[in-house]
Amino acid sequence: MRTLTALRTALLTAIVMTSTALAEGRNFLVPSEWLEEHIDDDNLTILEMRYYPHRYFTIGHIPGAVQVARFLDLGDNDSDTLMEFPARDAFQATLRSWGVNNDSNSALASRVYSLLDLYGFDMSRVKLLDARPKPGYSGEVKTHAVRAGHIPGTINIVSLKGTNPDALWQSAGALAAMYAELPRDKTIIAYCHDGFRMSLAYMQLKSLGFEDVRLLSGGWGLWGNKFSLPVVEGFEPFDEAFQL
Repeated sequence: MRTLTALRTALLTAIVMTSTALAEGRNFLVPSEWLEEHIDDDNLTILEMRYYPHRYFTIGHIPGAVQVARFLDLGDNDSDTLMEFPARDAFQATLRSWGVNNDSNSALASRVYSLLDLYGFDMSRVKLLDARPKPGYSGEVKTHAVRAGHIPGTINIVSLKGTNPDALWQSAGALAAMYAELPRDKTIIAYCHDGFRMSLAYMQLKSLGFEDVRLLSGGWGLWGNKFSLPVVEGFEPFDEAFQL
């Protein structure tokens, strides 16, 4: 068996997706020991998607891992908006190029997971979730858009706070407390500025049993660049412009 001694510290948690159905609860999270045990399985596909892709070569990667170009492979390359979702057929072709098929198990990242589960709202039953850090939500920091702030009515819960400094998930109890203000009887639509924080929020909420969680295609990069759409600055969901 190939060993992962040099890379085990880099792989703190893997996300495993079975092609027959997306896992319920936290069953999609596995430790590095599981991956080491199953590294030679014929139907296992490992997808590498670090933020800095050159590290695949300069630092190293898990043996047999397929490198994913996070913008090229996971976004709509014909769109002017960063990280707008690819069409179903385009994403399916990308999966096939990675070697993922109906019999595959895959160790993958949250962005891929949420796209796999992607494929008429009553707005009174919708809650918007901004998964970005608070400076992006409040408008103190401008990222991926010409305007700063958030979509009116959005609450801010920073999805990365659901992980510890080693990038491992917090306990189910800690995640439940973090998302306690979200209603379980509404559709939750999450967004961020580049697609990855909202994908993490998506998986965290799914693990907690939220049934209807969706992602805003294009995220803040789409909304914040359209001057016809309203924007709120500050730490509250609405500002004085929305007061009756």
